[in-house]
Amino acid sequence: MGVTCKVTSSGDNLAMINKALKDMGDAVVYVGIPAEGKPREQEEGENKNPITNAEIGYIQEFGEARDHIPPRPVSVPGVSDAELKMLEILKAGSASVLQGTSKVSKVLGLVGTAAVSSVKNRI
Repeated sequence: MGVTCKVTSSGDNLAMINKALKDMGDAVVYVGIPAEGKPREQEEGENKNPITNAEIGYIQEFGEARDHIPPRPVSVPGVSDAELKMLEILKAGSASVLQGTSKVSKVLGLVGTAAVSSVKNRI
């Protein structure tokens, strides 16, 4: 059984709606520790190429068998904990973007903030 949709247009908002749909379709939210940016300060006794914060985050999340470091996941479970809240934000935000009362970047910012807050709650 298929779903049939019919779209009708009235008024001059079609261009705005098409742009909003394209913007939403192209949108991505990243949550994590960026590999680029300000490097960590080298600590006393550390080699000349200290590992990055992103590498430390990866080791904490997944562990490192060679060095007997167990996994201590916070990022993946934290984002998973926020899934329903993020979906609620996206649902309400998509409607407001299509109505022209909000911008995609604002909605995605709210989604990212919900995810980050959830990860911080795991720490």
